[in-house]
Amino acid sequence: MSLPEPRANPELFGHESAAATMAEAAHSGRLHHAWLITGPAGIGKVTLAWRFARWLLAGMPDAPQGKPPLHLDATHPVFRRVAADSHADLLTIDADTLRGDRKRNDINVEAARLIPGFMTLTAAEGGWRVVVVDGAETMNLQAQNAILKVLEEPPARAILLLVSSAPTRLLPTIRSRCRRLDLF
Repeated sequence: MSLPEPRANPELFGHESAAATMAEAAHSGRLHHAWLITGPAGIGKVTLAWRFARWLLAGMPDAPQGKPPLHLDATHPVFRRVAADSHADLLTIDADTLRGDRKRNDINVEAARLIPGFMTLTAAEGGWRVVVVDGAETMNLQAQNAILKVLEEPPARAILLLVSSAPTRLLPTIRSRCRRLDLF
């Protein structure tokens, strides 16, 4: 039996403390505008990012009794729209975004330039705007520079989730402006 794609996976294995850290930050009212979620490939970084995005876009509901933090039932309308990549307040950036016929496998500057414009829009559903950058370490230098302004002057109620297996490949200025969450 294979697991669903991370954006459609309702389960999170072994990272309950990381999920609790994100939930506590959100409930405290001092939610950091950018998170750098790091760890080895295949450990669940992207699954955690999607779990947090769904939960935040759903209005931060309390987890049912016996369920881990950031839980959102797979039948919830927000869960289904995120899984279908059809939520108006969610933007996904990865190496395939605006790839065109390029042969390289990186996140280019044109894709990264979508982030500041998206984050400054008013949320369509009155809540949060969320951007998930999967494989953030693959952003080329121009792409990394393109997101610095939004990291330095973050818009209200907008969250940037950078998922990376090699965070040292990101500019120090990017790493210093993100709250880092290491998964082991």
